[in-house]
Amino acid sequence: MWGGNVVRSHIEERAIVVAKYILEKNKGASVPAFEYDKDYTVDKNFVKDIEGYQSSKDGKKVIKIGTCGSADTFRAVQKVLDDENSGIYLDVVVFDAYKIKKNIGSIEKNDNIYVVYTKEAQTADNYIEKVTHDLSQKYRVYVATSDALEQIIVSSRGAMRISAREFELLVKETHLHEIEEFQRKNKQMKNYLLEDLKKN
Repeated sequence: MWGGNVVRSHIEERAIVVAKYILEKNKGASVPAFEYDKDYTVDKNFVKDIEGYQSSKDGKKVIKIGTCGSADTFRAVQKVLDDENSGIYLDVVVFDAYKIKKNIGSIEKNDNIYVVYTKEAQTADNYIEKVTHDLSQKYRVYVATSDALEQIIVSSRGAMRISAREFELLVKETHLHEIEEFQRKNKQMKNYLLEDLKKN
């Protein structure tokens, strides 16, 4: 992903900061899903410095971002934006119910889809990682997420990863295939009701 004697743009340099943060934050816990220079180095307090980084929205264009699970990666992105004097502030809203007191969580089944409401202090990412680990022992598991960090973690736990966009296209393709199959089978079947009407 990086390295060599190639002259890199500012954007590439900043993307490397985010990639290094993801690698360091999950060191030993996962296998990266992207190629990278295995000899990269960071300062001893690199992760701590990014996680402790505070930005201000004063005088910046505020962009609201909704996410499930950890917003840690956005801190690294915000630091990059500030280092570049981009004038952009990321206002990240986390849509997990893990802060609701005495929330025991629940699972609802709707046809063949399970909707999971996580319990107190359990993020959606925590739940996905645990269930992925358990299910991948017996089944082929796919996790649809566009969160790069979560893709890395679930792939290290034995799951196949697919982006949210790829999943959407797969669902549409499957739906079209089912319609085509239905139409093909209906052409083979005779419409006996109409034939009976023609006789009368």
